[in-house]
Amino acid sequence: MYGHLGMILPPHVYNSIVPPLNAGTNSWNDPINPGINPAVPPNATPEVVAYYRDNHKETLRIWKLSLNVNAALRKNLLSAVDEIYLRALKAPHTGFSNLKARDMLSYLFQIYGKITPQALEANDKVFRTDWDPTTPFEMLIDQIESCQEFAQDGNQPYSSRQILTQAYNLVFKTGMFFDDCKEWNKKPPQEKTWTNFKTHFLNAQEQVRMQQTTKQTGYYGQALDHHLQQQCLQIEEATRLQCLKIEEATQQMIDTVKNSNTDMSTITAPTAASSAHSTATTFSQARFEELFDILNKRLDKLEGSKKPRTKPTDRGGYCWTHGYLVDPRHNSMNCKKKKPGHQDNATRADNMGGSQYGKPTT
Repeated sequence: MYGHLGMILPPHVYNSIVPPLNAGTNSWNDPINPGINPAVPPNATPEVVAYYRDNHKETLRIWKLSLNVNAALRKNLLSAVDEIYLRALKAPHTGFSNLKARDMLSYLFQIYGKITPQALEANDKVFRTDWDPTTPFEMLIDQIESCQEFAQDGNQPYSSRQILTQAYNLVFKTGMFFDDCKEWNKKPPQEKTWTNFKTHFLNAQEQVRMQQTTKQTGYYGQALDHHLQQQCLQIEEATRLQCLKIEEATQQMIDTVKNSNTDMSTITAPTAASSAHSTATTFSQARFEELFDILNKRLDKLEGSKKPRTKPTDRGGYCWTHGYLVDPRHNSMNCKKKKPGHQDNATRADNMGGSQYGKPTT
């Protein structure tokens, strides 16, 4: 099954792939020259002589085959690597003819294939890089297994627990596999293996793909919805921080005016609040418009997306909570999702400090 793999791998590596039959032995031993004639015991019967001759013939065939395979491997190696990098192994008269390909590879790895601490650190960053759930789950599998192999080559392998924990965290952070993560957590410890993990979440992603939405955005649409939710949360937090900064600045201005004995009637709390709200709303509007353009561009590239996405237009309506881009039948009075401080009498002519979203420019 593994052919002559043992001719290029160190014994301990080959033993990890093909476990030895007996403890303390190797799975692979290089064939040796059995000599010209078979070593037949004296006074052997014709049957025993025939057995030894046949065994000698087969052993000789295997040995000659190994010589040919090693010669071919050595030739390919010398054609792939400049001879200067193997010059220290070259004998004065016989050159490389008596060398084993395994020894040549080991020399190259030992001298030129050392993995530095910096390379291991960079590999660890890749190991912990977030997975994009719009890509196949195999991308995450390749990321984890490639980094594990590199770390092992650098003599700092990840444990099975580290691999499962990191892979689970990367899947969980996408926010798209909560139910499947719960099912995984319910499994008994003996079933929580890397092989079972791959099978579990490959099936989970396939189920997500099959849950197509009515808008034909399917799996990718869900991923975009999740992306937009995260963006909106960021907007909300940024707006909150912006309002806090404005309120602090306003309070500082009021305190300054108080200390200078200036008439306070010119600076009122409603004016400061209106300024803060207007600034925060302008920030949110600009960011929402930017996100909307990004979403439209991404949706245009989706396979199966049949409906063109267009930006809402101004149709003459207004709502204190939702701004100018609402249906004319939707107004401040009949709004069903009013924000705190909502003004029922707000109109386009007098928005009463309401939302500026979609306000037409003059």
